[in-house]
Amino acid sequence: MQSESFVEALQLAPGVYLQAAPNKFRLHRVAPWETPSLTETLLEKGDEAVTRQLMAGALYAGFQPRTAPTNSAEKAMEPSVLRHIHSLAASYQTTHATPPTMRRVSERLAATGQPAAAAHCAQVAKEESGHDILALMDLTALGLPADVFVERLRPQTSLELVNFLPASPILTAPLPR
Repeated sequence: MQSESFVEALQLAPGVYLQAAPNKFRLHRVAPWETPSLTETLLEKGDEAVTRQLMAGALYAGFQPRTAPTNSAEKAMEPSVLRHIHSLAASYQTTHATPPTMRRVSERLAATGQPAAAAHCAQVAKEESGHDILALMDLTALGLPADVFVERLRPQTSLELVNFLPASPILTAPLPR
């Protein structure tokens, strides 16, 4: 039985290479003292199966081996469903405030004769619109009453940021004439 050879290779990071074939991928880590024997190679015309393996390999490469936490601070930072739920509530608060804040900043920048910066802020407001709804949808998918939940769970750091934005100098300082 002939083994399938790798047809594409990418360098993901210094010393980390990803090789792909239509039905498999392989990560190759080169020690700092070794000379890499691989070079980046991509097919002139892409292949869907190989691209799928490249994407799978790149995702896999992002998962670093974890050691067991050794103290309570490390244990407190471990991923968990509760931490994720708290993060979604925090994200809701900030993503709900971002679009109107960026629209207001855009208006003020336009009024001061800075059309490029104003356009950028307007684009950010447009791109960020609806992200708060995504956080609510995620909370609902986890079986929580999302609207009530984000009203009651109000993460302090997120709320401090949300409260700071309307009072920030870019939104409150007198406009130059």
